[in-house]
Amino acid sequence: MVKAFRQKSFSFKRLHYSIKNYTKTVIPYSLSQELMTAAFTAALNGIYLFIIPMGIWIGSSTTDYQSFVASFIFYLIFVSVVASILMKVLYAFVNAMQVGNAVEHTDQVLAEPEIPERSTEL
Repeated sequence: MVKAFRQKSFSFKRLHYSIKNYTKTVIPYSLSQELMTAAFTAALNGIYLFIIPMGIWIGSSTTDYQSFVASFIFYLIFVSVVASILMKVLYAFVNAMQVGNAVEHTDQVLAEPEIPERSTEL
């Protein structure tokens, strides 16, 4: 049995209902976003699957092979740097949104009026 503010846990029916309702909404949304995040990460990190075959195809018909190889190596390195930076920016935006939501929820809780204390005689 849990007691908080001299109340049994069963007296928090509205809170329990709200948590259950929130859970029913959030879990399907989270699971739907999981696939999109994985697809975005795979596409961003798998760009090499496109660049390397295209480089081989274009390189097979080039006349200045040394210049092409230098440019191709540059773009291979450049793509990895850009992918890394994009992932860091993505995570920074996600964290910024989480902090903003946490501050907003904290402000809402602090804006609630104070509940008067009941006097209980033992």
